[in-house]
Amino acid sequence: MNGEGWSGHFRAWVERTRPVAWEFLNYRLRGFPLFAAELTTVMDRALESAIRVAEDRQRFIWHSPEYSSFLKWFLQESWRCGLRELFTLDVVVREVERLPEVERSLTHWLYVDQFPDYQLSALLRKHPRETVTREDVRRRALQNYRVLCHVIRGDGWGYDDDHMTFPQPPILIGLTQR
Repeated sequence: MNGEGWSGHFRAWVERTRPVAWEFLNYRLRGFPLFAAELTTVMDRALESAIRVAEDRQRFIWHSPEYSSFLKWFLQESWRCGLRELFTLDVVVREVERLPEVERSLTHWLYVDQFPDYQLSALLRKHPRETVTREDVRRRALQNYRVLCHVIRGDGWGYDDDHMTFPQPPILIGLTQR
């Protein structure tokens, strides 16, 4: 790349990637009745957020040395941003507000902050010497996800299957966390 880093290709890469990312988000987010009416807005905002993050990453010339690595990174960043954007929707906020306080905090940490298990472990400890294992964190995340889905279904949204009620948080589907 002649020393210019990936930033010399940035605009072209974003334009080439945007329709792929749109389809990726549409595939991952369609079919959830709770926010179906606002899906296009969520996807637009997610892509704009992902582009802003990518613009920031241009400072690191080694970040994405070739288009294929940029594409993979951008799809994952778009997904992360899409999950965050869901929590700006009034319909989602109303459902989260119905959760017990501790569940609201954990939901935020799982979807908005998207903390990895080692950070969630620190947040879930009741006292500094308590050990919260990776398995404990994942079990707690799964419990939180099921409670969220139960609340959403109780309002008449979703289906009997949790996977069709609300997207899973990244920690449960194995997406790499920052």
